[in-house]
Amino acid sequence: MPKASTHSFELGQVRPFAPTIDIYVIVPIAACVYVEIVSPLLIYANPGTSMMTPRLENKIFWPALAAISVVLVIRNWSRLTVPPHIICLFAYLALAGASILWAFKPEFSAIRFLLQLTIVTSIVLPALAAARTAEMMRGVFLCFAFASILNVFFVLNQTPIYIQNVNIGYSGYFSFKGLLGECAAIAFLLSLYEILHPGGRRALGIIVIAVATYLMVLSESKGSLGLALIAPSLGGLMLIIGKAIRISPAIVLLPIPICYAVLSLCCLV
Repeated sequence: MPKASTHSFELGQVRPFAPTIDIYVIVPIAACVYVEIVSPLLIYANPGTSMMTPRLENKIFWPALAAISVVLVIRNWSRLTVPPHIICLFAYLALAGASILWAFKPEFSAIRFLLQLTIVTSIVLPALAAARTAEMMRGVFLCFAFASILNVFFVLNQTPIYIQNVNIGYSGYFSFKGLLGECAAIAFLLSLYEILHPGGRRALGIIVIAVATYLMVLSESKGSLGLALIAPSLGGLMLIIGKAIRISPAIVLLPIPICYAVLSLCCLV
């Protein structure tokens, strides 16, 4: 297996290790490419199709990808490790599945749940079984980088969306301007990691940061712009606090949902 130089990140430090090409990484990246590039372009090419209408490509792609994921994991079951936060995700999915029993439209809820289950299966299971040296995030970055750069050409040939004579921004090839902002925000966040690497990766990361910022501004997506600015600052602060008191950053963030739950209950009372 050919080896190349890459790095892992911990509190601003870059450490080298050797990556490997892993088929388990290809599956979740394929899901990412479909969601961010293929599916939006298919919808863009058929503007008369309602977003609520079940699409044939979704009925084929997600079950097929989920089946591939299950087969790959079964073939190499020993590689699968399930961390605590993924256990919580599976518990949430179980609760979501159980909620079908008291849903207003059980048949509709069951279809939506099965779709979510296939999506999570296609992404989570292969990622858990992937080799630790596989660079999944680089593949995800390239997906969002390509989507962002491609959207520039669509934006340059579009007129902004107007509601009651008010410019609310551009949507690119997405169906809504908020989706363009979200894609650009994620590309921006992933680029911050890429600029920690030397050479071409850093150069591409800087280019994507500029492109993503441009798209967030044109999309008028204030939430996405806030996410791009707040998330790195909050993430860095949590890492510093976690390292200082020697606990997981996830535990540092735990008071936020607890306070939210308590305040929500107080408001109901």
